[in-house]
Amino acid sequence: MRNEADGSRSPRRRVETPVEEAPKAEVPVVETPVVEAPKAEAPVVEAPKVETPVVEAPKAEAPHFEAPKPAPAPQPSPVAVATAAPAATAPAEEKPKKKKGLLIGIIAGAAVLLLAAAAAVFMFLIKPGMDYTAAQKLLEDKSYDEAIAAFEKLGNYKDSQAKADEARLEKAIKLVSSGKFDKAVKELKEIEDDDIDLAKLNEALGDEIAKLASEGDVDGVLDAIDAMGDYVDNADEAVAAGVSALIQNQEYYSAYALIADLSSDDAIEDMSVVRAAVTKEFQALVDADNFDEATSMYYSLADYIDDISGIAYKKISEAIEAGKYDSARSLVEYIYWSVPEPAKAVADKANALIEAGELDEAILVAGIVEDYSEYRPIIYSIADKYFENEDYEKAATLFDSISWYEDASDRAKAARSKVALDLIDKEGMTAEEYAEVYDAVRDAGAEQSVIDAFIVKWAKDALEDADTELASKLYYSVYLPDSAEADVYAVVLENLPKTATVDSNGVLTSNEDEITAIKSVLDLFGYYYESVPQIKDYLTCLSAGKSFSNDDVTTLWDVSGMKDILTSELGLSGAIVGNWESDDGEYGIEMTERGNGTFNFNYELPAGDLPENTRSWYIGGHDLILTDENGEDIQSFVKITVTDLDHITVYCYNTDTTLELTKES
Repeated sequence: MRNEADGSRSPRRRVETPVEEAPKAEVPVVETPVVEAPKAEAPVVEAPKVETPVVEAPKAEAPHFEAPKPAPAPQPSPVAVATAAPAATAPAEEKPKKKKGLLIGIIAGAAVLLLAAAAAVFMFLIKPGMDYTAAQKLLEDKSYDEAIAAFEKLGNYKDSQAKADEARLEKAIKLVSSGKFDKAVKELKEIEDDDIDLAKLNEALGDEIAKLASEGDVDGVLDAIDAMGDYVDNADEAVAAGVSALIQNQEYYSAYALIADLSSDDAIEDMSVVRAAVTKEFQALVDADNFDEATSMYYSLADYIDDISGIAYKKISEAIEAGKYDSARSLVEYIYWSVPEPAKAVADKANALIEAGELDEAILVAGIVEDYSEYRPIIYSIADKYFENEDYEKAATLFDSISWYEDASDRAKAARSKVALDLIDKEGMTAEEYAEVYDAVRDAGAEQSVIDAFIVKWAKDALEDADTELASKLYYSVYLPDSAEADVYAVVLENLPKTATVDSNGVLTSNEDEITAIKSVLDLFGYYYESVPQIKDYLTCLSAGKSFSNDDVTTLWDVSGMKDILTSELGLSGAIVGNWESDDGEYGIEMTERGNGTFNFNYELPAGDLPENTRSWYIGGHDLILTDENGEDIQSFVKITVTDLDHITVYCYNTDTTLELTKES
């Protein structure tokens, strides 16, 4: 305080007053609002960018304006020391001292405030940021338990709670991948965010279920689904992936067992997802022409394959369209017993060709299933189209090839009947052609006179050419009508002389082909037409080597005389019925017909004794052959040859003796 009277400073005591009151000058009341200010401003300063410059603040504490030390007092100049009074210097020193004390207090207060603010910034901004960074590092290092604890300690700092949930989710995913589903669920229940993204968890869970499924671990899959039911949304896809893996490893039964067991436990919600996976694998095998594996897979998993026939149908259709009929045939062969309607593609293609009139190509397509039941209806349709197009020969051929199918046999006859009249006059027909035309003529409803004329033509061709095959076919194919008997018999008589020839010495030689052909034709008559039986026996004798005199041969061609040659159609047995004796009356035989084709044979010959095991006999060819009780041949006993109408020759095997016998009237 300045003295108003003389302008001089007050005495020293007045100077002391500010010194004593210096503490009051610090005004502690001011500190409170200044220090508290950071707390109120803390929320505003939370911008991350402030953190870095604030961290440097503590380093400023060292200087802290180290000005509290008083500046050295000014030294008096030499003049002042010599002239000034001591009392005059005191007031000059006191005035600066008062200002310095106030400055020191202000500086000290500011330092305290600065320290408090720095501490607050560190505690509320810097340290949480450092802890957050450390927690994030733990999460990145997959130290999930430590990361969870660190984020929870940060409380509401930034997104610490969300990060804690993220760490729990990552831990749960890790547990799922290790098959520890119960522990994973426990961790998931601690997550507070109901909207947390579980996509990654679902992916891991799906991978684990797929892995368990691919190992056929039914219990493992069930455990996963049971434990994680609230968190999994792709269990069916995961199971399907596991099933696919099993199929690719050719573990078809394991795949079937897995699906069946999971289905029975209602662990598969949408079976179509699994079926789609199985079908895709089957399709892949078929597309790769791996029919062996496709068939093996079918036998295990057919219940879960969609549109099996459609897959096969498409494959066969592609082969047919490419003209690869052999490949299509192989495919049908592989899958025929594995899928419904395996030949549908073949039938559809063949029918399309038939409709388009490409019948020859349709036959080739039908050949793909020639060994299977689908072949016959396709061929029937082709034959029917040929018939419609009036190509009766092809129609008949095709209908005949499937004669046991529906009315194919009748349709074949109908087709042949259409060409019968064109063929009836054809020359040089084979036995098969004759039979075919005969059936066609009859089926065509031709008049009987036309049929009779055709039979006569057939017999004439057979006998004139001595065609035994043609004659035999006539016998087996034709029932001789009464209206044709006389004409056919005339053909036989006309050709009868050719059955034997006689040289100038009267030696007769039989013509076996002629004899065989005439016998076949005569068999059409039975035994009731004039001399047919006698003619047949005569032919039998010719075949047996019988010889006749020149006069006898001439007589033979007179049909009326043939009645005297033989009395039975039973060959040699009938020819020698009666009594036959040697000229000296010492030897002879007697053949008696008992009826029913049996005979008694009594003899007096130098034939030696019968074997002890002889029980019966029969005439085979020219020989009388002895048989035992079992009907087995023992030996030839005698040989009989007809020399002429009244003479026979008997050769005795045991004694090598030959006798000439004459028939007794």
